[in-house]
Amino acid sequence: MRKVIVLNRISLDGFFAGPKGEIDWFVRDPAVDKAVHGPVAANTLLLGRLTYQMFESFWPNVAKDPKAPAEHLATAKELDELKKVVFSTTLNEVSWQNSRLVKGDVTGEVRRLKQGDAGDMLIFGSGTIVQQLADHD
Repeated sequence: MRKVIVLNRISLDGFFAGPKGEIDWFVRDPAVDKAVHGPVAANTLLLGRLTYQMFESFWPNVAKDPKAPAEHLATAKELDELKKVVFSTTLNEVSWQNSRLVKGDVTGEVRRLKQGDAGDMLIFGSGTIVQQLADHD
């Protein structure tokens, strides 16, 4: 059975975004970066609308920028190659390569995805998805 792995940076007081959704408080940490790129056998990224839109507006552009730092290019390539399942009730389409839009039941879709054997699934950000999954074990 596939695992769902959540990789989020959370403040000591339990927040991962500021009052307006900002994430400018993140402190880059090489140990965290190493863990994210370590021995995780994931091939699918689960995203909510906000995280999808933030990632999709940034990472594909990095992938096309030959002047981008090597670690950013590596991350952009990894994210481009991952299958992306985007949960949204308001989006009508997703355009980032390897992306698929799901408008229905988050927990039901993740339960179905977990039954496969295609590698684990990652969640970055996407607090509402994390909360829904936690509420349903």
